[in-house]
Amino acid sequence: FWGRNLVGEDALTKEEADFIHSNGCKIAAIYNYAGEKQTEEQGKTSGEIAVALAFELGMPEDCAVFLNIGEESASKDYLKGFAKELIKSGYTPAFKANTDAHFYFDREFSRGLQTDREIFGQCLVWAVAPTLSEYNNMTTTHLIHPDNWKPYAPSGIKRKDIAVWQYGKNCHPINDDSGIETAFNVNLVRNEKVIIEKMF
Repeated sequence: FWGRNLVGEDALTKEEADFIHSNGCKIAAIYNYAGEKQTEEQGKTSGEIAVALAFELGMPEDCAVFLNIGEESASKDYLKGFAKELIKSGYTPAFKANTDAHFYFDREFSRGLQTDREIFGQCLVWAVAPTLSEYNNMTTTHLIHPDNWKPYAPSGIKRKDIAVWQYGKNCHPINDDSGIETAFNVNLVRNEKVIIEKMF
């Protein structure tokens, strides 16, 4: 599958989605929001925008839209607002984050599970940690994968509940004619709701 942003300079277009699918590849939809992530109302607004973008692209219902948290601060209220809006619109709420306990997401997502399990229990998690040094910067990483499923998981869920694990980064570097390098992060998927097989 190919993780593609819904907003930004290189945002996914319907034409690109059709091209990706026509070549036998699937898509994971990622929504990036650079503003403050503290209140439920802010989360609701982010959710509304993500839903509008997904609908405009023709994403089928039940597919996941990942809010890219990374290592940023995002409160459980914000996560809840985003999740509620996606659930209401028929999509699966999801978060792409550093799930290491040193970062905010672990604590806030776990708090959400304690106070609003009905909502947070429907959310998928894409863990970007830990990456494994033996896979980073390798040209053959896409041909191999870890034997054991060991992403970091927030304290409210187990490793087996993680939907996607980014286990390698900056892999398979390719230089174009200008000498500009492009590299890829490699991931394993355990939950098929993550990936979009076709658009409407």
